[in-house]
Amino acid sequence: MTSWMAATVATIVAISVPANFYNAKHQYYQGLLDAEVELVSQSIEVLAARYPLTWKDKSDELNQIIKDLPRTGTAGRRELAVLSGEKWIAGTLMSPERSVANWAIARTSYPVYLDGHEFGRVEAQVSLGSVAAHTLLVAMFAAVFGIASFVVLRRFPLRALQEALEEVNYLASHDQLTDLPNRTLFHDRLQQALADGERRGTRVAILCLDLDHFKDVNDSLGHSMGDELLQQVTTRLRNLLRKSDTLARLGGDEFAIVQTSADSLEDAATLAQRIIEAVAHPFSLNGHDVSISSSVGITVFPDDHCSADHLLRHADLALYRAKSEGRGTFCFFEEEMNIQLQRRKALERDLRTAISEEQFELFYQPQIGLNDDQVAGVEALIRWHHPERGIISPDMFIPLVEETGLIIPITEWALRQACSQAKDWADLRVAVNLSPAAFKHPDLIGLVSGILEDTQLDPARLEIEITETSLMQDTQKTLATLRGLKDLGIQVAMDDFGTGYSSLSYLQRFPFDKIKIDRSFIANISDQKEKGAIIEAIIKMSQSLGMVTNAEGVETDDQASFLIGQGCDQVQGFYYAHPMRAAEISAISKMSGHEMSTVRHEAKTRHAS
Repeated sequence: MTSWMAATVATIVAISVPANFYNAKHQYYQGLLDAEVELVSQSIEVLAARYPLTWKDKSDELNQIIKDLPRTGTAGRRELAVLSGEKWIAGTLMSPERSVANWAIARTSYPVYLDGHEFGRVEAQVSLGSVAAHTLLVAMFAAVFGIASFVVLRRFPLRALQEALEEVNYLASHDQLTDLPNRTLFHDRLQQALADGERRGTRVAILCLDLDHFKDVNDSLGHSMGDELLQQVTTRLRNLLRKSDTLARLGGDEFAIVQTSADSLEDAATLAQRIIEAVAHPFSLNGHDVSISSSVGITVFPDDHCSADHLLRHADLALYRAKSEGRGTFCFFEEEMNIQLQRRKALERDLRTAISEEQFELFYQPQIGLNDDQVAGVEALIRWHHPERGIISPDMFIPLVEETGLIIPITEWALRQACSQAKDWADLRVAVNLSPAAFKHPDLIGLVSGILEDTQLDPARLEIEITETSLMQDTQKTLATLRGLKDLGIQVAMDDFGTGYSSLSYLQRFPFDKIKIDRSFIANISDQKEKGAIIEAIIKMSQSLGMVTNAEGVETDDQASFLIGQGCDQVQGFYYAHPMRAAEISAISKMSGHEMSTVRHEAKTRHAS
């Protein structure tokens, strides 16, 4: 019996070790190749969206994208090609015959979409010749080790063999840093808990959590301190759980918990709150006190009756919702989250189509000068003409285009459209608001300068509006960009002034041309003395600094009268004029102050009705 067991183990070792070695290396390089090809595909989609008619001629840009991406390790020769149909566009032509053998190749292919349709693909392969050679070397050592195992195992009790196998299984199913179950073992434990819960008729809660801003710890203190933080977090989480519960590390700073026998939703909520409170206490990392927070997503079986994979996905969606609601909190999964996710994906597809088909239009809201009652300028406001949903306001899609990177081509289009249109409007200045994501364009000054040159618009007639959020990101670089825009002759305005924490400090560091008082101060101004005092202080401060003041959201006669009395320079809002199409702006730009008063009176009457 011992000889038979020893022979079996020796054979398994001799075969499985090289096979697992090759498979692990193959999966590793396959994963790197998949990630690289997906990144190339996404980069090409952005390029194609920006140049929908001429992207195929951008072979230099495509090759530069391929060149700048990280390579797939040192396994062997990497070949990557970009094709449209069967036409080769960029990259390196495939040459499978150069590989050692067909089985020693990692291959992948990823589609490229434009307007929601596949129009090309990225194909790549990497030779695993060196991996195959190393596998042969491992096989030789495995054979020797197998023979040695046969000899040794015949002399040692089977218990030693069992312990060794258990150690191997443990290493394969646990995270080496925290000694927690890894994703594979967690999935098995979850399936067992669900089966047991269904048999007993009890609830099982699945909690997904991660550490908010964990990347900041790695970036500031180093990865070793980040690892120490994960270990300390693990210790605190273990102390909160019962022996029947399962805590696992899914990867990075993401953890998951299976809470068995959760008698009610309150049990899961209580555990989530205890987790948040435990993580919120400061950590000591090699003399550094670090404070972080955590967010938790929860789904409960059988209330959310689906498979283990879907339950984990639902907990992830709930975690995403918790982080979007301010972090440091927990959220239960709701089916509405799934619906919103699908809507979001559909909206993203529609946005890519909207860019290529130019479904956007700029409306313009007049900015009225209070000293002469005439239009002093206009603010460009983007609208999306969706073929099925009608006109969509920017509040509905700007956050999404910022996350997906589509904000850059949309911003470039809006700037170019506004500057081209302003050529037809005598001396009116056109204001374009740049979101924080758009303001981080690597060559914003060059982009704006090129558009001004192409449209032949006087730079003094363009005004760039930025919010304090833009100023808070990499302040030195931001101030350098603002100075570069000023050097072009462009006017720069601080939008939503007064809503941030550091507005006054930024006024000391950069000479803005205009301050736009946020509409939150204008609302109910007649009922709140504090708001009136703040507006009065802002206007006086702006006058002393030589900056123009503009009040947004003016909708009543009382608001307008108060602002006139305080010496505000400009106003905009429904009381004066709604956002208009370009043709309407062309008409009112030539009106006298008396004629504008008549238009304002008509707007006031419409607004009151």
